[in-house]
Amino acid sequence: MKQKINFLLISALTFLLISKFAIGQVPNTFPYQAVARNASGNIIANQLISVRFGIIDSVINGPIIYTETHNITTNSLGLFTVNIGQGMPFFGTYNSVNWSKNSKFLSVALDPNGGNSYFVMGTSQLMSVPYALHSNTTASLPNGTANGNTPYWNGTKWVNDDDNIYNNGSFVGIGTNSPSYKLDVLHYAGVGIRVKAATGYSALDIDGNNSDAALRLQNAGSTKWNFRNVPSTNNLQILRNNSASLEAFTIENATGFIGINNGNPNEQLDIIGNAKISGSETLGGNLIVDGTKGIVRSDNATQLKTILYSGPLSFSLGAGGSTSFGIGYSSFSGTPTISVGNLSGTMVHPEFLLFTIRNATATSATVDVYNSGNTTASLTSATFRAMIIGPE
Repeated sequence: MKQKINFLLISALTFLLISKFAIGQVPNTFPYQAVARNASGNIIANQLISVRFGIIDSVINGPIIYTETHNITTNSLGLFTVNIGQGMPFFGTYNSVNWSKNSKFLSVALDPNGGNSYFVMGTSQLMSVPYALHSNTTASLPNGTANGNTPYWNGTKWVNDDDNIYNNGSFVGIGTNSPSYKLDVLHYAGVGIRVKAATGYSALDIDGNNSDAALRLQNAGSTKWNFRNVPSTNNLQILRNNSASLEAFTIENATGFIGINNGNPNEQLDIIGNAKISGSETLGGNLIVDGTKGIVRSDNATQLKTILYSGPLSFSLGAGGSTSFGIGYSSFSGTPTISVGNLSGTMVHPEFLLFTIRNATATSATVDVYNSGNTTASLTSATFRAMIIGPE
């Protein structure tokens, strides 16, 4: 069974070191001393333990920017002492901790068995030691030689440079010493800017003061595409060549409707212009074309329309007998093709009946019926249906 461990803090951050820092060179570490006790209050004496320290930035539950581990043996009183900054790095780099910016907090975790099963014991704010370390850091910074010089650590010492990072107090340049923007990045090949979260999600906020927040894609300084938030509607808008008259794509903020070449879509997808779909599509609902028009496939680039004809029909034909009747339909631009569909109603020997379409025009046709059987065939209060397809 795992032990529940309590720490008795003796001198977590030895404040007496402040005076030492003030008169001598500051070591880039600070000591931590504590006594380990178990849940019953008994000390953990003469035992190898593992301790993990984490430096947290800004707030007590903020991001961990550095962690290190120590394997140390307690003495007969359960006491152990380590120097933070001299442990085995687990995450981040100790020398990269910016003690001058934001508050810093120390998280302590323990494995009483000397392994990697750590229990978080607590978190407390670092006070005096980080400021002393900051003093040690700033004391070694060299004076600049030109406007915009920005020092960086080259692994051995601080050196000045304005070609990689330039800062004149108003503009910052990365890769350039003549920035034209608050932050101006000049790079070569494919290495640019990345925003990546170590955990959770990653976000890049562009907040326009008048709601016109935009991301412009340029070619040699000329804007070719503009992703923007329209101030009056908060619609998402993509402009070609940064021109409001060339609105290529819109998503309405109020409805979620999408428009292509259409700044005021009235449907979930509203396109002005032609559209082409090369692959197969599956429709989950009705396909409505221009409200009243149907749609069929044509292999000769002719726009076709379809009509489903339905009309009443009653007759009785003896063996070898025949009759005719006419059907009418809305006008086509040419002669349509008519296919007999089916019959319904009261029928006697409908299997003997043969139907023939003749004299078809753009608006009407004649249907001939012949009884090919050896007995009478009849239809009573029946319905005759036909499919009519032709050029619109």
